[in-house]
Amino acid sequence: MARGQLATVISASSVGLLLEWYDFYIYGILATTVLNKLFFPTGDPLASVLLAIAGWAVGFVVRPFGAAFFGRLGDLIGRKYTFLLTLFIMGFSTFAIGLLPTYNQVGVLAPVLLFLLRVLQGLALGGEYGGAAIFVAEYAPDDKRGFYTGFIQTTASVGYVLAVFVATATELWLGKTAFEQWGWRIPFLLAGVLFLIGFMIRLKLEETPIFSAMKLLGKASRRPLREALAERRNLMLILLALFGVVIGQAVVFYASQFLTLVFLTNANLLMQGAKGLDRLTANTILGIAIAAAAPFFIFFGWLSDKIGRKPVMIAGNLLAALTYYPIFVIMAQNMNPPNVPLLTLLTFVLVLYVTMVYGPIAAFLVEYFPAKIRYTALSVPYHIGNGIFGGGLTPLVATAVGGETKNVLLMLLSWPIIWPLVTAVIMSKWIPETYKRSIWEEVSIASLVKPPQIAPPSAPIRDVVKRMASNEGYVIVSDDGRKPVGVVSERDVVRAVASGVSLDAPVSSIMVTRVLTVPDKAPLTTVQRVMAENGLRHIVVVRDGAIAGYVSARDIFGERLLVEDVETRRKLSAKAVKEVMKSPPVTLYPQAALADAARTMAEKNIGFVVLTDGDKPVGVVSERDVVKALVSGMPLNTPLEKIATKRVITIEPEKSVVEAADLMAENKIRHLVIAERGKVVGVISLRDLVRLLR
Repeated sequence: MARGQLATVISASSVGLLLEWYDFYIYGILATTVLNKLFFPTGDPLASVLLAIAGWAVGFVVRPFGAAFFGRLGDLIGRKYTFLLTLFIMGFSTFAIGLLPTYNQVGVLAPVLLFLLRVLQGLALGGEYGGAAIFVAEYAPDDKRGFYTGFIQTTASVGYVLAVFVATATELWLGKTAFEQWGWRIPFLLAGVLFLIGFMIRLKLEETPIFSAMKLLGKASRRPLREALAERRNLMLILLALFGVVIGQAVVFYASQFLTLVFLTNANLLMQGAKGLDRLTANTILGIAIAAAAPFFIFFGWLSDKIGRKPVMIAGNLLAALTYYPIFVIMAQNMNPPNVPLLTLLTFVLVLYVTMVYGPIAAFLVEYFPAKIRYTALSVPYHIGNGIFGGGLTPLVATAVGGETKNVLLMLLSWPIIWPLVTAVIMSKWIPETYKRSIWEEVSIASLVKPPQIAPPSAPIRDVVKRMASNEGYVIVSDDGRKPVGVVSERDVVRAVASGVSLDAPVSSIMVTRVLTVPDKAPLTTVQRVMAENGLRHIVVVRDGAIAGYVSARDIFGERLLVEDVETRRKLSAKAVKEVMKSPPVTLYPQAALADAARTMAEKNIGFVVLTDGDKPVGVVSERDVVKALVSGMPLNTPLEKIATKRVITIEPEKSVVEAADLMAENKIRHLVIAERGKVVGVISLRDLVRLLR
């Protein structure tokens, strides 16, 4: 695809995902310093903090359920519509948090409503990440997938920085007292504006080419959740991805960022003799570290394109597990008084580990799972890992253990150290390398290739016409049977007959010498573009430099796409047949000769004429009918009524174009007659529908 188009896809996906992470993280930033006092007031400061963290955790715990629900939708109806729905739910729930009454106003109802909205946020985010990762990865070329998906991997950290900036700026503007009383609502309410921006951007996206090709090829899953979780092979892939890739990444992600924030602000609760920093200082340290590390998501994504996904992710897990304890100890020793430059540097190192495990993971997961269940199979382990093991339990377990024991080593061993080690071991032994896999092979045209009819250039047109009758009117001309030197279609034969060329003339006299070819491993969407741009009804397919067969426009653009694809039907349903029909139609009398039909089709550059008795349609004649007549030996003065298809399929001009597509698919025809009160007023073809889609 064009670089500009890919940039648009990355921008739209990244901006929308960034806004969702902003929505989600605003709660995390304010949970243990503001919201705990307003929604969970208790006499025990640690209990209040833990309840606020539990409110944070509940949004993570429900993420796997959102992953299963929205993943299924993404594999059934498409990536785009699921992508829009998750953004809408997230934007609404975050905006609504900014309107909630506090515990002092409505009592226990306040934390209940807060928990419900956090559940909605978690469900939406469960479907969001998979959509973003798949959307970019299914547009990106195979050799740069890590690099391009690296851009969307930055959005979690950049979203956090944006949330920190908004929260900090609001507090500095209003003052600490006003911010804690009512100013905390502003960052949540601002999400409503951000949601509208993200929604408008995503509306401009088209469905991914791989999902569209899956629909066209009939390979899309009808039961993605069942196939992903009930089939042994796919379930094993999911479990290996969970324990051998995702859990380590998730624990490193949330330990290096959110457990670090809890530690910086509440060190006095977690370590004997330590003293926590004020909220603004801690947020500033973490914000600077995350902003400085953000480009490394792209760097490590790029590096994984060169040396593999596994080496980069294994290194990140091992470095985190081996250095967490000394880094946290040094941080504790430099918090009273705070050595801000050193604390920022140490936090940057922690976040750098995040970029190593997280930068390549989107590309890996997309390459690891088959396209037909990719949204479901990717989302479920990712959000179990990140929702439960990462965001849900990492800060909660570690904070609880640290608060109870006042021992940093036990706090880290309880969760943040052990899981990256487990993941590194499983990844090194049982996870395959994926960076050289081509996800486009699943949607190549190989399954659509039809056996070719090949003729030498010296073959008489008469013999070539006989071969046409058996393969959709397309013959490849070749001297040696391997390399094409020309092609001949039904239209070329009709034009030859119209111009008086003898059927005994060599086929080289009428063949088209400009032969476009595509390899059999070419993605279906690429072949679609080549055929559409060159106005081709057939294209030659080669394998290892030799003729393998051909594919036709009917197969490439075909009826399944027109009938089944949601995005396609939406586009077509917006148009009435009368807006795109060709009018007036080209008609002939039933008594006209075969030569008249050939001449008319050649002059008008059409493949279809309507036979009428007055204004009433009584038959149709196509290029295929002319070729079949020539094969059977009929003379050129044969009346058309003898070769016409008598059953005329018609549609009214007020009907939608999608209904016309359905009729063509149902009756396996390429042209449709438009009739109003029994009178022929126009025609529409499959090619017209394809042009409309472009």
